[in-house]
Amino acid sequence: MLIKNPGELNEDSGPDFSFASIKIGNQQWIGHVEIHKKSSDWARHGHQNDAAYNAVILHVCFECDQDVYRLDGTLIPQLELKSRISQSRMERHRDLNENLAPIPCSFLVARVTPLLWKSTLDRMFIERIEIRSREIWDRLEQCNGDWGKVYWEFLCRSFGMKKNKAGFDQLARLIDHRILERLGSESLKIEALLFGISGMLKREFIHPYIKELHNEYRFLKKKYNTVEMNVVVWKFMRMRPNNFPTIRLVQLAGFITQFGIHFETSDTSHYFSLIKELKYIPISEFWQDHYTLAKSSTKSSKKPGEILSRSLLVNVFVPMLFAYWKSKGQYELVEEFIERLKGLKAESNQITRQFEKIGLKAENLWEGQALLHLHNNYCTLKRCNSCIIGKYLLCYEKTSDRNMEKSN
Repeated sequence: MLIKNPGELNEDSGPDFSFASIKIGNQQWIGHVEIHKKSSDWARHGHQNDAAYNAVILHVCFECDQDVYRLDGTLIPQLELKSRISQSRMERHRDLNENLAPIPCSFLVARVTPLLWKSTLDRMFIERIEIRSREIWDRLEQCNGDWGKVYWEFLCRSFGMKKNKAGFDQLARLIDHRILERLGSESLKIEALLFGISGMLKREFIHPYIKELHNEYRFLKKKYNTVEMNVVVWKFMRMRPNNFPTIRLVQLAGFITQFGIHFETSDTSHYFSLIKELKYIPISEFWQDHYTLAKSSTKSSKKPGEILSRSLLVNVFVPMLFAYWKSKGQYELVEEFIERLKGLKAESNQITRQFEKIGLKAENLWEGQALLHLHNNYCTLKRCNSCIIGKYLLCYEKTSDRNMEKSN
């Protein structure tokens, strides 16, 4: 038997793989492939009575315990895997699958070569950026190819961080980015527009600053016919005050005032300079001793920190530029930008520290982001069979492991 083409994975109802190409003896077959643990599952699932399975040309099973037939009674060829997979590999797969550690292969990573480790990180980072880029292209299609609008939406969403991401996403879609561009560096008007549309100016306050916001927003609302959000969207509970949506709105207003929201695509150094200057964005004096509009607090800095800076870089600037340059075929700019990323320090978080404990340390921002993607999309989901490192470790024989452990 020769499998020339495994076909396409079918994620809907019907056979598991469609339009495979298989040679059995001298006969060439083109059709579908169904996969089960035991061949008796074919009858148990009722496939013998389902016309959708008439075009199945091969039934792949771990164990073939009975013959299977199509609706018309014809016999379907079967491939049994039980005798083709070594016992040691089965045991290794079980060890990885049943390991409760955050990184299932942590007890085996000493066997991973530096070259394999590097190639895995490269693939993980590119895969992560490709996924983010597809989100951008999908949204770009909905926005009729307006890169400026998409940039504004992703920028605004990123300021919401994890807990208020949905709120900032809704806010971005209610504000035309061209209005913000017209307001330029008029910080009070920008703050009024953001707080007004967010629904946070519906209450009356006596502070002069808030009264100014009210007055400015009344004018802007009438001029641009704006729509306000329901204030209950915003989340304040169980988060640090510096992450309150009010503070993030102020920081977003400062960002727009300082840098505008023009999507710069020709200079790879622009966004790296921007990240360094983020801590200098203007913050209104009122917010020096306030975390909300209603209550004063101890005076403290409300400037954006490193976490927000990195979030903007990896969640907005990198995927936006990657998507744009790739769509224009400007691969030299992609490579130049990637090299700049490799020159930035890796973040330190719970996930990167877990990898560092087992001897896999991220040396730069590129590798840190790759580790996050590897952990969230492979390790936690036990997708060892789809991971480069997992596949490599599954090829080790159990006897080799024992010999290595004895020598250590």
